[in-house]
Amino acid sequence: MRVYLEKNELIHPDELLVGISMFSGEVHTSTQDNPVYVHAYVVKATDFEEMKKLVDSEMPLPVRRISIEMHLNEFFGLFKRFEICVSNNGLIDGKEIEVLESTDVE
Repeated sequence: MRVYLEKNELIHPDELLVGISMFSGEVHTSTQDNPVYVHAYVVKATDFEEMKKLVDSEMPLPVRRISIEMHLNEFFGLFKRFEICVSNNGLIDGKEIEVLESTDVE
């Protein structure tokens, strides 16, 4: 994502990417063909340690949000690996789970 931001001159040299969120509206077909909405959050910091101090602070994290509309395949193409975990209303967010049984479907 950082490479995308740099290539499109969306991030400044004194900023670091601290997070990303992606939103997809309702999908009424079997595939998601409409653009998704991506927010990149950057902080004023020149290295990881400076960014970590901001994140670890008791104060709200001061960020600049960069909003981008792109197709889903373009978004996933920005990453080497990508994992998504979705739960009903965040019910298991942050909860350690124990898989007792697994069914694999090909």
